[in-house]
Amino acid sequence: MPVNQAVVLLGFREAKVFLLKGFMKNDVETRIIHDRRLIRSCDGQKGKGTERHDFFRDVVRSLDGSLEWLILGNRSSCFGLLMYICHQKLESRVVGVEAIDVPTDADVLSRARDYFAKHDEVVAWQQLPEHSSDR
Repeated sequence: MPVNQAVVLLGFREAKVFLLKGFMKNDVETRIIHDRRLIRSCDGQKGKGTERHDFFRDVVRSLDGSLEWLILGNRSSCFGLLMYICHQKLESRVVGVEAIDVPTDADVLSRARDYFAKHDEVVAWQQLPEHSSDR
């Protein structure tokens, strides 16, 4: 079954990616991506500017071709990932960005399912002929 929706939870130097394969509790694949800045060379300076870029690249790659992305986490991390996504011209896949405190995995999945359900309703409503912007 293809994965259409994914949630990224950005934490301190790591990201959890939840690939939603359905609405059942077990229909989720979780991946953890670590920021490579935790492993530094002796001088602490080499590659400093590209490591954050590498982290965001790894996060986006882990989304595995899913079509809709919800990004959660602290403001600076969300902004950094969103800037990377826009630079890669993938912003059409982002359906929402929310700055939140540290939630549990269950909180994240509950919020994501509610968010995607509402998002799908809005998209379906916008596709109705009487609400189309093609007039």
